[in-house]
Amino acid sequence: MAEAFNEAVAQVAGFLVHRRGATRCKALLISSAHAGEGVTTATLALARHLQTAYGARGLIVEMNRYRPSLAARFDLDPGKDIDAIAAGDRRPDECVHKTSGLSMIPCARTPRVTAIGPRTGNVLGCIRSWAEAEYDFLLADMPPILRFPDVPAAAGALADVLLVVRVGHSSFDDMAQVRQSVDAADLTIAGTLLNGEREVVPRWISRMMGR
Repeated sequence: MAEAFNEAVAQVAGFLVHRRGATRCKALLISSAHAGEGVTTATLALARHLQTAYGARGLIVEMNRYRPSLAARFDLDPGKDIDAIAAGDRRPDECVHKTSGLSMIPCARTPRVTAIGPRTGNVLGCIRSWAEAEYDFLLADMPPILRFPDVPAAAGALADVLLVVRVGHSSFDDMAQVRQSVDAADLTIAGTLLNGEREVVPRWISRMMGR
């Protein structure tokens, strides 16, 4: 299973590098239909592969406020997070943590605000504007779209979506709802990363996501 997942990450990374072209900082919203599909795991793996295989500088931005994990997982200093940027207490560059070879801006361990809304887009826009001169990719770890349908609309600073799909976890109807939300926000599905035993994305997912 791990080998298939790593291969899927490598394929997505190669596609993103090719798609980036001359873009200074390619921004990507990474989400799923439901919780537990492996979005954070995929985001970390993708950032690491972009760096090791292509020398690309990636910035992970954790926007999953209802279930933050990076601060605790990497034992990051408190007060340097998304909340601090949103409140105007710190600049984006002051909130970047460099650990385990990765660069990231985490959510607070106990976020002040868990709701997803226009403020999310404002924070992402602020971070992206700064990151353009520092990073090749901005990878936004977002909450599941079916639980928070306004996630795509709130991420107005980003243009592309990477969907993480755990095998057997999301149905055809689930993915149709996700596609509808993404289309309504005028975003583009850049790819689908399958997390599970299959090495090939099922045809119905490929057709639905326009790949």
